[in-house]
Amino acid sequence: MFQFESHFFDWNFAVPPKELNNPTFWSTFNATSEDELLCAARKQYIEENFRVNKLIHSHKQKLTYEKTPNYMFLPSVPELIYKVCPWHPKIILILRNPVDRAYSHFVMDSSKQRVDLSFEKYIELEMETMRQFRLTSIPNLPASKWDSVDYDSAQMKRHFNHPPNKMTQEELDHAHWMVYRHRHMRNYLQRGIYSVQLERWMKFFPLHEKLLVIHNERLHREPRVVMGEVLEFLGAPRPDYFENPKVSVSFHEDGERPKKLSKSSSILSVGGYAPMPNATRMFLERFYQPYNDQLASVLGEDWRGVWDFDASAVTHP
Repeated sequence: MFQFESHFFDWNFAVPPKELNNPTFWSTFNATSEDELLCAARKQYIEENFRVNKLIHSHKQKLTYEKTPNYMFLPSVPELIYKVCPWHPKIILILRNPVDRAYSHFVMDSSKQRVDLSFEKYIELEMETMRQFRLTSIPNLPASKWDSVDYDSAQMKRHFNHPPNKMTQEELDHAHWMVYRHRHMRNYLQRGIYSVQLERWMKFFPLHEKLLVIHNERLHREPRVVMGEVLEFLGAPRPDYFENPKVSVSFHEDGERPKKLSKSSSILSVGGYAPMPNATRMFLERFYQPYNDQLASVLGEDWRGVWDFDASAVTHP
């Protein structure tokens, strides 16, 4: 049983953590103290997002969950979940190549008619905002010049290999929050800076014990292996049909009953759209390199170089 993108912790709590001490904010839940706020929020979260009666009266042990991708990014959410959910739920985060994630995000917004500029122009605008809040030192490079930049020059290497700004965690969270607010959800670059986000989550949910981080590309290459690791992490048994290589797995809306599919069906769905221009990909590969290196320092050497520049991903006319 699950809730698809409940958005409880962002639409109700999408504020910098310091505002939790604001009495005006408590009034959202008719609370006069933080304890009352958390209790009221806990009750509302459970009642709105989970089938409580079905869980209570079930004769079998059940797992229930929700998924809201926006939770990963917002600075205040890990602490809020930790406080509102005293059972401290297990968290699963799936990380995709940040270059592809940014472009896929833009394509999704385009399909919903949420954008009126090019992908490259949105990147320029977001870079400008990130410079304003000291989250990058990369100079202003119009998209029209990206394909003529000498990325191997000493000057450009210095800019693109500059490590993330050394701020306190509070300063960093505030800067990311301000960029998020200024970009009005069009923060295609910012969401791919995973290292900063993972450090927030690991502060409240220990890695491997309460937090599982999945490499998206590996999930697509080895879906059964990775899903087996997920089941082990959750302490859930493997269904009988799980080991049959001829059977893919899908679920009804309530997530309870398996359905057998044909051999050609897949456990995953992969969207298809026109590739991004070479110059754009090259620029973004350089932009994310220091952040990806930092991610490996956070998650371990298995993540070192997993998204290094891949010449095969570059398209040719």
